[in-house]
Amino acid sequence: MVVMWRREPTDEEVDRLRDAVRELSWHQARTLSGLMEGDLPRSPFDAESLDGAGQRAAVLAVLAAMRDVRDLADELIAGTVGLAGRTGAGGEAIGNALGTSRSAVRKRWPDTVAGASGPRRPVFTTVGSELWGAADQVDER
Repeated sequence: MVVMWRREPTDEEVDRLRDAVRELSWHQARTLSGLMEGDLPRSPFDAESLDGAGQRAAVLAVLAAMRDVRDLADELIAGTVGLAGRTGAGGEAIGNALGTSRSAVRKRWPDTVAGASGPRRPVFTTVGSELWGAADQVDER
């Protein structure tokens, strides 16, 4: 059985993640603008193909795409909090994973975490496959 644990990311890992989110946002902005792969501009600051107004429009398109990424991340967080609660994780453990307090978790997701009566009764669920797009099931026993 594999045991998962988390350490703090290194600066290099944070930089790679930031770059990945930046690239994802730029790709989404280009896609929603109707640009195909290989079309200019190559970045929101591509001075060869964008004037000042074009750069402003590109940056605003990236900003809107970053909002989409944030909204989807929030949706995935909410679903994963639900999965964590169904696997018996309490508010304190979920709060630690999110970098917040147990009371903040209980306030934002009151029906997902185990209450004073203890963890919810474990069951098999396909919520994990719906959330993660995989065929895996969460065994909450």
